[in-house]
Amino acid sequence: MSSTGSKTKAPAKASAPAKAAAPAKVPATTGAPPASNAKAKPSEAKVAKLARYGWHTLALGDTAAGLTALQAVVELAPERADYWSAYGIALAKGNRHIDACHALNRAVGLNPKDIDAWCVLSELLLGLHDYKNATAAFRKVLALDPGGTHPSGVRVRALIRKADKQLKADSRS
Repeated sequence: MSSTGSKTKAPAKASAPAKAAAPAKVPATTGAPPASNAKAKPSEAKVAKLARYGWHTLALGDTAAGLTALQAVVELAPERADYWSAYGIALAKGNRHIDACHALNRAVGLNPKDIDAWCVLSELLLGLHDYKNATAAFRKVLALDPGGTHPSGVRVRALIRKADKQLKADSRS
């Protein structure tokens, strides 16, 4: 006791550190992917429908809408050579020849047997005066259609005659 008659408390002992709380139990997952804000990739059927829409709008003369749709198609399905080929042909129709060459190169890179893509690419390269690469593309079409029965093979044979004629004219100048 103190002189005033009241009890004084002794200083409290330092207590042991509190135990860390046990981690909260995480519920078992169902195997479903976590929800996110990202949009899910559309089905192949929806991508194909968008590709058809792109072609139809091009056919109706709306080049901008058609190209926008086909660009979305190749972004959604970059592994599809046929979509890259369609996009490249559409770019060519829209007079975007260099972009068309890039898209068609992507198409033939994914499917080296796409004779139509090779044909359009060869014609574009010829128009861009890239005779070396045009000739390589011509040769690829000829190799894919040795009998000259495919329409693209027939077309390339006509382009070769045109190129030969131009080369002869240039050599005379």
